[in-house]
Amino acid sequence: MAGEKAKVLNCVQCGGAVQWRAPGFSITLVCGHCGAVLDVSNPEIQVLIQAQEKTRLKPLIPLGTRGKFHGETYEVIGFMQRADGTGQYKWREYLLFNPYIGYRWLVEADGHWNYVISTKQKPHRRDKSAQYLNKSYQLFLTGEAQVLYVLGEFYWRVKKGDRVSVQDFINPPEMLSREWDAGEEVWSIGEYVEPEVVQAAFGIKAMPARIGVSPNQPSPHDAKYRRIFWAAAVMTLLLLLIQLGTNRSGRQDPVYVEVASAAGLKAAGGKLPKLAHVRAGGLDFLLRTTVSGYAGPYLNLDVQMKTPTGIDTFRVFQEFRNAAERATAVSAIADLPDGDYQVTVQPFSGPWPMSGEFRIELIPQRSQWSNFVGAGLLLWFYPLWLKFRRWSFNTTRWMQSDFAEE
Repeated sequence: MAGEKAKVLNCVQCGGAVQWRAPGFSITLVCGHCGAVLDVSNPEIQVLIQAQEKTRLKPLIPLGTRGKFHGETYEVIGFMQRADGTGQYKWREYLLFNPYIGYRWLVEADGHWNYVISTKQKPHRRDKSAQYLNKSYQLFLTGEAQVLYVLGEFYWRVKKGDRVSVQDFINPPEMLSREWDAGEEVWSIGEYVEPEVVQAAFGIKAMPARIGVSPNQPSPHDAKYRRIFWAAAVMTLLLLLIQLGTNRSGRQDPVYVEVASAAGLKAAGGKLPKLAHVRAGGLDFLLRTTVSGYAGPYLNLDVQMKTPTGIDTFRVFQEFRNAAERATAVSAIADLPDGDYQVTVQPFSGPWPMSGEFRIELIPQRSQWSNFVGAGLLLWFYPLWLKFRRWSFNTTRWMQSDFAEE
């Protein structure tokens, strides 16, 4: 592990002791005392830059700190602060080293962290997108990056003021980055890491607060939205099957049929001898009355249904005209509760004599789709709310981009 073979050398600029944590790998070493940039690629150490700057930055993760990250132990050997071309937006980069694995980077910006490695092959770039390992990344920003401060050691010659052109392509939680200048092009792939993971790995006491949404930060609503969406979809399918099962097409079989003559109704005071047994769970029903053998010009029927206790009572009026041979009237009874109902039929024929036969039928109506729609709206309220939160999160992300989301 790095550090076990670390060397201590004296800065040729100020004479201060400088730890060289990756001898044989690093070619640039920055003195922590005077800020001089040393070339350690040859036995004779040379000064590349006399002094970096008077103001010193203190890395959040001190150089020499070891931590187990992604299953491997790394040591922090370099620190660099960079900024965009304007110098206003700044971020910090920590160089990690393991002699058996190589170099990795931890990049922190506004409290958001990325674990970065060099790509194994050059991605295929195309207009506003890039392809890498069968994944597509969308161009998020393009600009310039400049070095503001360096400390520690690096595997290339780096100094304050170095500038490169940059492009970032995103496919959360990953970011594909391209850096280039007149002589070189470098690609790297970064993965968003929760701050708590970095804190635990390197024993950091206080972490910087996260500000805003990072370009490749995964939406915290994605996983929950997918779970709730599929649960709602399955429930909707079940509701649909139930609805279709109770909404049979074609003729519905009556749950009650009774035939009585005019004379029989008169003798019984209009009461039909058989009770109507309703066991349908509060569905709607149709009351269908068929009159045959009546000779008068018109006929009115007052049909009542009530339970023995009289708590549930339903009443419909039906009118027949020119019913000399056969006539039918249909009336709706909505939300008929389960129970045993006494059916009473009172005919009114005015001055014309009462005659004929009456057939009373109680027929279940097909289920109302309004219940299904209402249940569906309640079921999908939460998934749609999560979808809105997801959209809002991604909108905030793309507000920082040079390019609109496509």
